Parts: sequence; structure tokens; C-alpha cells
Amino acid sequence: MPPETNPIMQLLAKTVEWDASDLHLQSEFVPYTRIQGNLRPIECRPLHRAELDAFVEQILDDRHRRLYSERGSVDVAYALSKRIRFRVNVYQQRGTTSIAFRLIDNNIKSIAQLHLPPAIEQIANNRRGIILVTGPAGSGKSTTLAAMLDHINQTRADHIVTVEDPIEYMHDNKKSLIEQREIGQDAHDFNIALMHMLRQDPNVILIGEIRDLETVVMSIRAALTGHLVMSTLHTIGAIQTLIRLLQYYQREEREAVRDELSLAMRAVVSQRFVPGKDGQRVPNVEIMVTRGVIPKLLREERYDDIIQAMKTREHGMQTFDQSLVGLYKAGLITMEAGESHADDAGTFKRMATGGFASDDRGSIIAEL
Repeated sequence: MPPETNPIMQLLAKTVEWDASDLHLQSEFVPYTRIQGNLRPIECRPLHRAELDAFVEQILDDRHRRLYSERGSVDVAYALSKRIRFRVNVYQQRGTTSIAFRLIDNNIKSIAQLHLPPAIEQIANNRRGIILVTGPAGSGKSTTLAAMLDHINQTRADHIVTVEDPIEYMHDNKKSLIEQREIGQDAHDFNIALMHMLRQDPNVILIGEIRDLETVVMSIRAALTGHLVMSTLHTIGAIQTLIRLLQYYQREEREAVRDELSLAMRAVVSQRFVPGKDGQRVPNVEIMVTRGVIPKLLREERYDDIIQAMKTREHGMQTFDQSLVGLYKAGLITMEAGESHADDAGTFKRMATGGFASDDRGSIIAEL
């Protein structure tokens, strides 16, 4: 079927035209799209299972077909044109085919253009250690990571190697040399790719997502041997991220791993979107920087004290609620949006209206 008459191709073109982030297709149901975080049905006929199956057959290679058959879902990248790409998840539900498309904007935006805190640029300036960008699905983790990598690419003569499944943002060589490897096409799996990466003279290693113990182990090893390792994790907040990393290990191993993380970790950047005044979504960002008292608190598993230390705003750190206060005072979000997305709505409102300062230099620093 020619592209101009293929209904799925037409829907993908409309997704781009509408500046939508996602397109959802189900067999025998009307498609849905997500625009500025809002999911809405598209006024068109339902798509038939045969149409979805034919498209899936077209975009999957032998390896992905095997994975789809074994797991019931698979991730691939699909290019509508040279500059327009989608991350695609094909999966089974109710015994039929469904497809979720995520539009990848290949025009990589800068840290400032994404309305991210200036501290993100300082974090990207690290030469070694682990930087994690975390958040739920659809929170912009890959976009933030791409902006940080582009900052490095523009400012340093580094050798950057990425391993992704699939590749999302395509980077050109600027000041740095960048090589991007895709699982299945360029490497068998993450762990084999990481093992060989260390022999390729990299300065910066980007891992699309931390998924298992082996990847955590290799990331820490690479960071402790002088590499900068950047990756994402599906966690919300710095503390949940630290706990998740430790949960990959047996209980008796965790004390030693906390010591390693206190040396290897450089920062955890966690984000989620908040509706902005102009209808656009704005990133709400929590930042933990592993400097000052943070390494000691991490070794001692004093998570509540880590939160208190973050509230001091030392080294650009901030909590989600402090971020919301900043967005409100900058006129980017309403009071109602801030309260509804705050971890503590009462505290947010008092900080936003001047009830008390938004940088709380708690007693934890004095104790240390």
C-alpha cells in the first residue's frame, strides 16, 4: 500500500503535524494521541488487526520478530523520513496487536531550551562518575540526556560511545567523536557491548537504560576507572533511585555497594512534567549532587538526611517542591498546578507565597 494511502502512515504524519508526543493503535478501536500530556481519541475509523499486523511485519527484522514471539512485546525504532523518527513498542493485549509510538524530536534542544535548571549543565561538565536521569515513562528522560550529551559534544573533545535499544536521538560529531551502537544491529546485548566499550578508549559512555544487575556492575566499574557513565532509570526521585540500585544486589553485598556508589555517583536528576500556563508541559526537576555531605550520608544509608541536605540547594541541588516554587515564581505554572503536583501541597504554598524560604538549611549540616 503506498504511504499516502496507508492509514498508519497517515496517522504518523498527523502525529508530527499536531506536535503530539505519542500515538496509540489498537486492533478494531479508534487510535488515540497524546498532546501536551492529554490523551484524546482521533476522529477516524477503527484500525483492523490485519492492518496493524501488516505494519508490524514490515518494521520488525528476524531478531525482533523472535523477541516479540517470546515476550509478547518488543521495542524498535522507525523512521518516517530522514529527520522524523519514532520509538515503537509493539505488544499483545487481549490476544491482538497494539502499537505505541513515541515521536523523537531529532532537533536536539539545549538544556536552557528545555527549561532545565542551570545546575544540569554543571552536572554534564563532570569528567568521570555516574550521572542518572530518572523518572516515569514519558517524563523526558531521553530528551534531557540527549541535551546533556550534546552539551558535552559542543564543549569537549571527547570520545563518546552510546549503547541503546533502540537508538533514539542521532548525534553528529561536533567537538567530540560520537559512536552510537544499537542492540540487535550493532551489539548482541548491553553487557557484551559495555565490556567491549571499555576497550574502545571512551571518555563518555551513554547507556540507554539500566535494566539489570550486570549493567549496574559494569557502570560502577567504568565510573571508578575514570569514565563518565550516563544512563536512565524508571524511578521517581533520588532516594528511590539509590534504593533501586541497591536492590539489584543481595542484602549482604549492599554495604560495600553503598561505599562504591558514594565514590562513583556524581548526580541523580529526576523529572516529571507539570502543565504550564501556556498549555505546554514544563519539567519539574529534583537534583541530588554527590558532593559535600551526600557521600557520607549515602554510605550510612541516611536517606531522610539526604533529602534535608538537598534542601540546602548546595551545588545546585533541589527537591521537587523547591523546583515547583521556582516554576511558580517564574510565572511558568499556576498555584493550582503547583499544589496538585507537590509532594507536600501545604509546604509548597507557604514557600510560594513567602511563608518561609524555599532553601531550608536544616540541622543536618551542623551535625556533620
